[in-house]
Amino acid sequence: GSKISNGSPYFEKGTNVNFVKIKSENEFNIRTYERGVESETLSCGTGAVAIAICAKLKYDFQNKWVNIVTKGGNLTVNFKKDNSKFIDIFLEGNAKRVFDGIFYL
Repeated sequence: GSKISNGSPYFEKGTNVNFVKIKSENEFNIRTYERGVESETLSCGTGAVAIAICAKLKYDFQNKWVNIVTKGGNLTVNFKKDNSKFIDIFLEGNAKRVFDGIFYL
């Protein structure tokens, strides 16, 4: 992930990288290397939504939802496709606290 995130001239400040494996027509396993963290993270909501939309565009399955399986748990992306755009996009899944911190000014 680091080589892709930090090795591209297109992303001077780095980028998140998602690795995707198809489980079924509308279910995917993903692992995310996150810029700034510079390591794999448990889950990435932005990546999950992007993968769901890309999968719908590529495979044009009938379902209006996609299951995304991450190390942090299962996510479901629901959406509507209105001609050439996606609307009413919702990301659903469990949320749990994984870190506490104090911010000092």
